[in-house]
Amino acid sequence: MRTDQAYTGNGDVPVLAVSLELAAAKWKVALHDGRREKPAVHTVAQPQAAARLQAMLDLIESHREKWSLP
Repeated sequence: MRTDQAYTGNGDVPVLAVSLELAAAKWKVALHDGRREKPAVHTVAQPQAAARLQAMLDLIESHREKWSLP
């Protein structure tokens, strides 16, 4: 996604774009709402895949709330 243009999807409702880079031991998660210059990039490296998945979902939810997205 270009950072100089916000993808708003349906009308003026902002969208949280999530990009994943998955590996066996750790995952990189990039989050962007189209309003910021750069995406927020995080690494989740819990030992169990289920724990990594939950950490990723928690990360998405926390950014959604932090950035006041629907």
